[in-house]
Amino acid sequence: MNLANDLKTKKPILGLNAAMKRMKNGKVSLVYIASNCHKKDRLALLSKTSGINLVDLKENSKELGIMCKKSFPVSVISFE
Repeated sequence: MNLANDLKTKKPILGLNAAMKRMKNGKVSLVYIASNCHKKDRLALLSKTSGINLVDLKENSKELGIMCKKSFPVSVISFE
């Protein structure tokens, strides 16, 4: 799994709340999480119960926002 490649080939869904809602509904297959996300444990539990791939990144939310070419921090990126 490569975030840079996924950002080029798939449509990202940004944000913790959007990711959690879609994870509960089974509408995502892959989730990337920033190192400083405050709900890591909850996302990990949701991913295990839903069978969704969760990738824990070493980058923090500010760096993740830069990778997504956004001017704001991004803690979670999910893909359908």
